[in-house]
Amino acid sequence: MRKQLGLTLVEVLIALTLLSVIGIASLPFLRSDMQNRLDEQGIAVVKDVVSGFKRYRAVNRRNPATLNELFGTEFYPGDGTMPWGSNISGASSPSGRSYVITIPARDPLQAERLAGKLLEYGASFNGSIVTLTSSISTIETVADQMLCRRDIGIENCNRMEVALDAGGQDISGADEIEGNIGRIENLFSNNLQVSNLDVTEEILLGANSIGFSGNTIEINAQSTSIGGGLTLLGDFNGNNTDISGVSNLAAMQGDITDISAVSGDIEELNGVSIEYQSAIFGDISTENITSETAEITNFNGEIVNATETTTNSLDSDNAIIGNLSSEVLSGNSLAISGGITTSSISSEFTDIGVASGTSLSLTGAINSGSAGFNSGSFGSLNVSGTTTANRFEGTDFSTSDSSVNSNKMQIDQQTADIAENSDAIQDNADSLARLDQDIQTNSQQISNNAQNIAGNTQRAQNNAANIASNRDAIQVNATLLSNLSDDIQRNSDDINSNKNDIAANSLQIQRNVTDIATNTDNNQLNSNRLNNLSGDIQTNTDAIAVNTQNASTNATQVQANADAILANEVLNQSNSRRLTDLNSEIVSNSDAIGINATNIVSNEALARDNARRITTNASDIGVLQNRATQIETGVASLRTQLETCRSQGGCSW
Repeated sequence: MRKQLGLTLVEVLIALTLLSVIGIASLPFLRSDMQNRLDEQGIAVVKDVVSGFKRYRAVNRRNPATLNELFGTEFYPGDGTMPWGSNISGASSPSGRSYVITIPARDPLQAERLAGKLLEYGASFNGSIVTLTSSISTIETVADQMLCRRDIGIENCNRMEVALDAGGQDISGADEIEGNIGRIENLFSNNLQVSNLDVTEEILLGANSIGFSGNTIEINAQSTSIGGGLTLLGDFNGNNTDISGVSNLAAMQGDITDISAVSGDIEELNGVSIEYQSAIFGDISTENITSETAEITNFNGEIVNATETTTNSLDSDNAIIGNLSSEVLSGNSLAISGGITTSSISSEFTDIGVASGTSLSLTGAINSGSAGFNSGSFGSLNVSGTTTANRFEGTDFSTSDSSVNSNKMQIDQQTADIAENSDAIQDNADSLARLDQDIQTNSQQISNNAQNIAGNTQRAQNNAANIASNRDAIQVNATLLSNLSDDIQRNSDDINSNKNDIAANSLQIQRNVTDIATNTDNNQLNSNRLNNLSGDIQTNTDAIAVNTQNASTNATQVQANADAILANEVLNQSNSRRLTDLNSEIVSNSDAIGINATNIVSNEALARDNARRITTNASDIGVLQNRATQIETGVASLRTQLETCRSQGGCSW
């Protein structure tokens, strides 16, 4: 008997019936799972909105008029759209004693489920509408739930009740940190104030360090600089090294082999040889002294050779001094090439370059290049240079380059010149009046320019403030844009991952279809042995059931992936809208910055123009003032000469 190939109609109906039963049985599970996931996504949105609402209330100390005031801000960057497309809304109740947040559900069943999962927020439902009703929170209630970013007048608002763990993140911008114990691996500080510093090893200061060995502090540095005074309670051991740069050194007793100093104050000094640039001695006795500058109270020496000497009393047999200042001066031979200032001078021979004194009486001769005296009586006076005195009296007076008659003629000529210059003086006076008027005009213009500069400065400051504000807004927008870009990237990654999962699931489905086809072929091949191989048919039926279960599972995963893709697309649309808004704000801010930059350039140009005008006016005023000063000086000189001639009765000698 020839065996029949393929499945009988009964067998096909049995297989279809099993598949239908399995599919129908899995539908409620799939539907319930999809509802639960959609509900959880909606609850997450509600919790984020409520959290943003509380933070808004804590910062602004009031409720938002509507939730639209909250959306798209730092408190809640979203737009309040639920995963199924409806929008959350909220407003104060008519009585003003509570705030009501309304959540439209897809149907009454979903509203009931959402209300049951939001009982902590006082949720209730009516039909397909879920409402969250809460009393207006006080500042104390909100402050008890979070730290306050601003001072809201609540005690302990910023006091932590638990330990703070930064989680490996940075804490920046702190003005002052106060605590009992700080354990820090590395401490970097520009200014560190410590009451007691307990160092177990050493203090590192760049390439230098401060350490200790027993009771000895060791400073390891190429050089050590002490800014203030240094007081030693014990001995100072130089360890055969140099001490340099000392401004003032004072000691009760010193045993020094070699001393070299720019300036020193010593009670008693005994030495074979002394070399110094400048010194102050109370009493000095020496056979030979050579100094550029010396200030000595009482000096006795056989030979004095000094560039400049200042002393109360100088007594020397032979002195060669460039410049001498002394109350009492005596010596057998004094040669002074510079100037001499003294109350009393006694010398057998004196050669003075420049001499000045209150009273000078000489019986012999005085030879000098230049001499100036308030009062002097001379037996004979020969001056090779210039002689200046208020009054001269003498039996014989002569000069090589001037005479009384020539002076008289010169004065008469100057008197005539004064008369001729009277008109010029009047013209100069008129010019001075006009110059004064120009100065007044320039002063007024300078005042106006100063006011313009002040106004431009204020506008520049306003523009700078606007630029700073726009820069901050751009920074905030850039941060939001970066965050949105990150969200978009994550969503894109999720979509790509879901696509990969879908592709993998499709491949699995294809393999399952192939397996089903293979099993069907096997059943077809084994159909002619159905009577003898019923066990094989049962095995194949079980395999079909497993494959059907896999197909159902894959279908569930495909649906989940489709829902995730839908949610990601909704979020991407929201992010795209927000990105568009941010781009518009950036363009607006850029335009404002451009306008401000143009205003600043205009103000800078105006300020430079005003500065040039001020400089020009100041230069003109300086020239006019110099001219006025020259004219006044000339007029005063002419008037003085004229009054002198008139007071002397016609300038007769």
